[in-house]
Amino acid sequence: MKQIILALSVILALGACTKSSTSVNETSEILRVGKWRMTAYTYKYEKTPGVDTVIDVMLKRDTCYSDDYLTFDSSYNGNQHSAQLKCAGELDQMPFNWELKDNQKTLILNNAQFTIGNISSTSTPTKGLEYVEAKITKMNKKSMTITYQNKVEILFQPDKTVEGTFIETTLYYTQTFEK
Repeated sequence: MKQIILALSVILALGACTKSSTSVNETSEILRVGKWRMTAYTYKYEKTPGVDTVIDVMLKRDTCYSDDYLTFDSSYNGNQHSAQLKCAGELDQMPFNWELKDNQKTLILNNAQFTIGNISSTSTPTKGLEYVEAKITKMNKKSMTITYQNKVEILFQPDKTVEGTFIETTLYYTQTFEK
């Protein structure tokens, strides 16, 4: 009986060690494998006091960005790749740096302004963000959803008959990527 209890204890101890060491790098490993294509992209802001507005960026994006994808490597470098559909002047690759923090629940992207915070539309051009700390709200081997925010100034014009004023507001972004 003692041998059975001892054997079970050893199995449980080994299982616990293996589990903790794999979970530490799981998010990083998932990111490094495959190509991540953006499949959903929205942002929310308070257009008028007390009223939130949600914009579906995928409806506004130029189609030449629809097949672009991201790759992450083990040296914490990444690239945004332009696939077959190309916009005018678009490069084949745009490099960025990445890292994980907060127990791999926050993805930091540096110099990813063509992917992060960028609407990429001829009708609504917006500059992307050079540095983002995004919370990973969903992560598995096939998809990832991140959320982040940015303060911007927007034109507040209650109706077309009055002159508008610029007000500072916060945009709350949500992006989903799939392999």
